[in-house]
Amino acid sequence: IVLVSGHHNLIEGNTFGPSAHQSIDIQNIGQVHHNIIRNNLFQNFWHTNMGIASYTIYNYPFVKDHLIENNIVIDAGETWHCDQTKNGATEPRMCPDGRAVHASIVLNTFNSIVRKNIFINNGKLIAGDNNNQYRNRFYQNTFNRNYIGVQYGGTQGEFFKNNIFYNQRTYELYMPDNGNPDN
Repeated sequence: IVLVSGHHNLIEGNTFGPSAHQSIDIQNIGQVHHNIIRNNLFQNFWHTNMGIASYTIYNYPFVKDHLIENNIVIDAGETWHCDQTKNGATEPRMCPDGRAVHASIVLNTFNSIVRKNIFINNGKLIAGDNNNQYRNRFYQNTFNRNYIGVQYGGTQGEFFKNNIFYNQRTYELYMPDNGNPDN
């Protein structure tokens, strides 16, 4: 599903399987606000499960007020395949750590709520990598066996409360120094 300038939409009760890029892509072109994504199953083995204004090149200030709740978000990028033409390969091959670069959610919005979701075996939830992302609330979510539970972009006013982080591959909550993931 791709929403361009989408607002006041309800996406509920769906099952999303493998997608070439993102299962849901809410693009930040124009006013994008008040969308509800709830009670869905996301299992995109090939790539990222969900992107809310994930393309920071547009940088519009009206990406806000989304509700993401009661979803099961699993296996983002788990079987992301390498180039099949290399070394004469005839079958798809798994790339090392393909899951690490594919997110459960890329969230570049403000004043949104992410609550009561289950995130298992994804790359990471990316909470902001641009300057328009702030005042989001993350509560009562469960993060288990992801590469990184949440990668927080270091913007202001984010709220994390009553989440369960357990058994991530690297970090439970990761806040890069100035956006540099090497720190």
